[in-house]
Amino acid sequence: MKNHTLTKYDLFQAAMRKPLRDALPLLAVMFVFFFLAELLLYHVAPKLILSSACFAAGYTLFYVVILCCSTLPGLLFLRRQEKRLGFSFADEGLTKIQPNHKWYLFCDHAKILAFRRGFIRKVGTPSKYGYYMAQMMIEDLDGKHYTVRTPSMDEAEDLLRWLKGETEKAT
Repeated sequence: MKNHTLTKYDLFQAAMRKPLRDALPLLAVMFVFFFLAELLLYHVAPKLILSSACFAAGYTLFYVVILCCSTLPGLLFLRRQEKRLGFSFADEGLTKIQPNHKWYLFCDHAKILAFRRGFIRKVGTPSKYGYYMAQMMIEDLDGKHYTVRTPSMDEAEDLLRWLKGETEKAT
């Protein structure tokens, strides 16, 4: 089987796979619950069946749109790196979503972290953000500061180790 070269759409799909797989069954159960509740109350208000179905469908659509929008910061940051360093992500020849010597890639929980070696100049110490997440400040080649939020402290530490690997090779 031939290895498929990764694109930004592949990163999007990988980031969305788990949240949609976990949430869509729950949303389907919610839809069925509302529908059955309205069937039982049909003699009281027949128009409630349609309104309940519309509510459940609208909530599902809203949830999917919010999940899709939560991947945008990672994709926009990847685009910023492409423009600054003059490359195309699709032409990089990556076949797996995992860190390597040139790229740090992480896609899960509707979050995309994609960093190319050489784009990040400085990284701050990770700190807790919320209950599970971590955040850290990074500085790019142009001196702009960005806040990067990772799904866990482990991912933040993995990113720091990946960046430290570059400095160890350089010295």
